[in-house]
Amino acid sequence: MSISTEYEKKILDKVLRGEDFDPPPTPYIAVHTADPEDTGEYEVTGGLYARQAGVFAPADDDGRTTNTNLVVIPIPDDDPEGVRVTHASVWSAVSGGSMVWSGPLDTPGGVLILPGSSLTFFEGELVIGLD
Repeated sequence: MSISTEYEKKILDKVLRGEDFDPPPTPYIAVHTADPEDTGEYEVTGGLYARQAGVFAPADDDGRTTNTNLVVIPIPDDDPEGVRVTHASVWSAVSGGSMVWSGPLDTPGGVLILPGSSLTFFEGELVIGLD
């Protein structure tokens, strides 16, 4: 996953200039139907879809962290053909807020989630780093 420009600036300003910022108290996981880039576009919407809280391990020696909880994201049943999810992201709030990180799923072309199903990220499947 790649860090958003907004949070790159916040980290740089904190580390190099001593400027404080309040990190999100709870990171929320979202999914997208295309690359959200820096704006968070293409987030899945409708039905029972909602961002879900993520819990992350301390960073490892390679500068990465992974989720330590099961993250189950309900997918809307509005479209009878399902939803093709290609990217995941981390947000600062359950709705609205700022996108912190985003990245593609490991499956080329994404994953087709059938109507009314869920997309599940098992422990260790969401890998986040600074490079």
